[in-house]
Formats: sequence, structure tokens, C-alpha cells
Amino acid sequence: SRYLRLRRLHLLRAALAVADHRHDTVMAIAMRFGYSDCGRMASEYYALFGEYPSATLLRGVNG
Repeated sequence: SRYLRLRRLHLLRAALAVADHRHDTVMAIAMRFGYSDCGRMASEYYALFGEYPSATLLRGVNG
């Protein structure tokens, strides 16, 4: 289960990095990956990557 959780977080990060922050939201993207509790997802994301999902979305692929 740990592998699947980490894999899903990495896939979420990749999706956030290529998304357009003007049209997409963290919540909408997270829901595509099966997250229903965005608070818990954000804390797991921060623990793994050292930044919040919104920062990844704003920075994008070129940041």
C-alpha cells in the first residue's frame, strides 16, 4: 500500500507540474487521482516533496 500511495503522489505531482494554473485547481486534479481528503493529501505531499501542491501548480514544469 505504501508503494501505491507514493506512486499516486508522484503521478499527482507530474500532473500538477504540467497543468495550467489559470484553468486547473489542485482539488480538481487531485480528485482525478482519487483523493477525496485534500487536507490529508496536501500534508502527505508536503512531507514527501517539501512543498505544497499549490506551489507545484503555480511553478509548473519550467520552475
